[in-house]
Amino acid sequence: MITDATAQSTFVPNYDENKVVNYSLPDVGDIIGEKINNVSQWEKAKDKWLKIYASEMYGTFPSKKISVTSKLLVQKQILNGKAEMNVWEVSLAGKVKIHLIGFIPLGKTVKAALLGLNFCGINTVYMDAEIPVSSKYVICNENPFFNNHIATDKAVGTQKDTWQIEKVINAGYASFSVACADFEEDFPDGYKKGVRTTLANDLNINPKDWSAISAWAWGLSKMLDVIKTLPELKNTKMILHGHSRMGKASLWAAANDTRFDAVIAIQSGEGGAALLRRNFGEGIEPITTRFPHWFLPGFAKYAGNESTLPFDQHILLSLIAPRPLFVSSALDDKWADPKGEFLSAKEAGFVYQLYEKKGISEVNMPDTEVLVGKNVNYYIRKGKHEVNTLDWDYFLKFIPKVVSGDF
Repeated sequence: MITDATAQSTFVPNYDENKVVNYSLPDVGDIIGEKINNVSQWEKAKDKWLKIYASEMYGTFPSKKISVTSKLLVQKQILNGKAEMNVWEVSLAGKVKIHLIGFIPLGKTVKAALLGLNFCGINTVYMDAEIPVSSKYVICNENPFFNNHIATDKAVGTQKDTWQIEKVINAGYASFSVACADFEEDFPDGYKKGVRTTLANDLNINPKDWSAISAWAWGLSKMLDVIKTLPELKNTKMILHGHSRMGKASLWAAANDTRFDAVIAIQSGEGGAALLRRNFGEGIEPITTRFPHWFLPGFAKYAGNESTLPFDQHILLSLIAPRPLFVSSALDDKWADPKGEFLSAKEAGFVYQLYEKKGISEVNMPDTEVLVGKNVNYYIRKGKHEVNTLDWDYFLKFIPKVVSGDF
């Protein structure tokens, strides 16, 4: 089994801006062979870009409908009656069982709800012994309450600072989470027991025609099917959020499923928001060597040949338009190339302008803890690759704008 610790690459990262090679980014109109000047042209190009991403990088995002049913396992009031915690067992085509957890404010209209993939299992996002403990293989780095990547009862609530459920509830918003491992465990052979194999006949897709990132992204879409059935969230804005590889999956999910009203991509880096052509931090070689299952096998051919890519990640971000987008970085997370994330978000502003929305006007990266942009937001803070309380303070400044539409 290949994990973060055992996979090897001879790649030597560049962390010197003076050594970043010159590059030119593909134009959003390249796919249709014309300069894009209006929404109609972009919508035509958008479908083609989605197909190129599906054929070259992430693989198919399933479109065939399957049965999605849910059964409530746990329902209880928490936080002194301020919210209700629910755990559902979700069944996909009667073959795959998923645990979805949701925290919903009580006694008020819920104007926004967050949905995100977690790394470690739903029992880690909040401190409550009634939350089911996952038996799936997970990447929960340095957590002492996991044995060989499998959670123990003591793992409950160990990721609560990452999720900040009480802070979100106090702001009046709902929060939902699902473990990525419920769809596909995060190692190269994880697909053999995941949705790519189990639902191959139901979806009519060969397991090798999509990737772990696509499986996780599609899983988010299926969880939205469940959330949309809740009457108290009928008119609620649905906001995706994801950190690191989960940020990559969130961007790909939102690009394909326009029911998501906004996206927060947190330090999503290579294969997420960061520009692939910038030789800074992580590159295609190490990411496809360490995590070959995240992408289609053919994506690895662009390692060292990034200039031949038919796209770059500003186009992925453009596929979110005109919906609000928040790209978040951390100063010490050089591996994720914060500047590459900023430049990508800035470039995406061109497509937002076609919809009469505003992107990022700033030419240079902002100082730490300065939120820039309108419908496309960017923020960087001091510190490392993680999600912390300060991040949530900024996300909670973004969400009211998503609700009101006033940027």
